[in-house]
Amino acid sequence: MGDPRFRLYLDDQPATRDQLDQIDEVDVDQRMDAAWQAELQIPICTDDEGNWCYPGEAFAATFGRLRVELDPGDGTFVPLIDGPIVGRRQTMTAQPGQSVETLVVHDDSVLLNREERQVAHERQLDHEIASRLFRNERHIADTDIDTSSRSGADGTVTTFQRGTDMQLLRGLARRQGMHAYVLPGSRPGRSVGVFKPLPSRPDGLPPLVLLGKDRNVETFNPHEDAQSPASVKAQTLSLMDKSVTRATASFRDVRLLGDSAAGDAVEVPATRVLPAGGDGSVDAETAVRAAAERFSYALRADGRVATGCYPAVLGPYRVVTVKAVSAELSGDYLVRRVRHHITRSSWTQRFVLARNARSRAGGGGPALPDIF
Repeated sequence: MGDPRFRLYLDDQPATRDQLDQIDEVDVDQRMDAAWQAELQIPICTDDEGNWCYPGEAFAATFGRLRVELDPGDGTFVPLIDGPIVGRRQTMTAQPGQSVETLVVHDDSVLLNREERQVAHERQLDHEIASRLFRNERHIADTDIDTSSRSGADGTVTTFQRGTDMQLLRGLARRQGMHAYVLPGSRPGRSVGVFKPLPSRPDGLPPLVLLGKDRNVETFNPHEDAQSPASVKAQTLSLMDKSVTRATASFRDVRLLGDSAAGDAVEVPATRVLPAGGDGSVDAETAVRAAAERFSYALRADGRVATGCYPAVLGPYRVVTVKAVSAELSGDYLVRRVRHHITRSSWTQRFVLARNARSRAGGGGPALPDIF
């Protein structure tokens, strides 16, 4: 594996060598169900007459576009973020070489979150609304959308929007058991709008290994929320024939990332009743399954990849296998958050993972493989 490299695009054009030389550090924070954010630190100083100079103003205007790509060492650049510069802040000090300007970049979902509207989306399925909203933004050039269930028991629901497009997209996704987000595309300025459920299998990410000759993780800190797993109940009233539909789903009924549900050890699991007021927006079965899946992720783990040892770029909404932790905790995890820190000489990754299952002994691979 070669040395990691990064590159920038400014207003969808490759940054020059002089522009790259202005940047000291890059932090990219990628989180599920939130706008991704990058912060780029640029040293600032005063001229001979005591006037402050801001090099970033020459090539990075507010709401200008900025894209960060990273090559982990295999020659392939992976986009970390692509979107507008939404802010900047300065840290000024009398100490030489300590003053910096920080550029703040968000992904293109921020462009869908600027205008609050009141709109009635009549007789459209949720995925149809999502497709139209994504394609209304010119920097979102492609979509990856799964088909949603029909809207309500009667199939005649009108969805009322009272807020931004991104707020509506996340609300539609939540009630369908999906997630709505924007990923950087394969080319600058051509992001991808996504509306789909979480994956349940790894898609090619190398395993995270805590111990042994293949070790590539510095720290791995699991923790459990035993109150999270729950059974969920709901009922809906049909406006057509006044019939009542009841539905129940358990955290055991969802797609698991292991052999048994994370909450199986709890003798009396919690019960949740979905609040009224859904207006028949989705059928009761879809609603309870979506809620049960959210509650099922009782296991979390945070940690740090060993510098120079992991050969890939982690990212949210993906599944990665963890090895060489305890037998029941080894196995597949959902990546919820990654923080990339890039300097002129290093690249580090910190992660937050989630899991809704446990493994049988040996189910996630050997707990302590070939340590010596």
